Amino acid sequence: MGRFLLWPMGAGKCLKQHVKATVVSANGDHYIAYNAIRHVPRECPRKDMKTGEGYHLCRQVCRQYGHAEANACVFAGRAAAGGILYLEGHDYACESCIKICDAHGIQAIVIGPPPECPA
Repeated sequence: MGRFLLWPMGAGKCLKQHVKATVVSANGDHYIAYNAIRHVPRECPRKDMKTGEGYHLCRQVCRQYGHAEANACVFAGRAAAGGILYLEGHDYACESCIKICDAHGIQAIVIGPPPECPA
């Protein structure tokens, strides 16, 4: 039986891109995390940049915890091994997030929403 577990650091308030990552563990639990930030500026420091550029500003200016993919893997911990990560709000995972997913034993990264959690 699967459960929905929400990352305790809160939902993303990124002004440029709202990204949600869900690790679905081998037993069906859903570990959900976002690209949450601790400081919401008046204007996104990356607003005129292409995707993939200026990520250092997310941490420096917005004090972002990390990308949604990394946050979901850390939140899932050992339960991530053998699981699948579903990514919403972005069309690819960056190289750093792919490495983190690999280190946590994620079997695949799927762009799109996860399957429904069985009741």
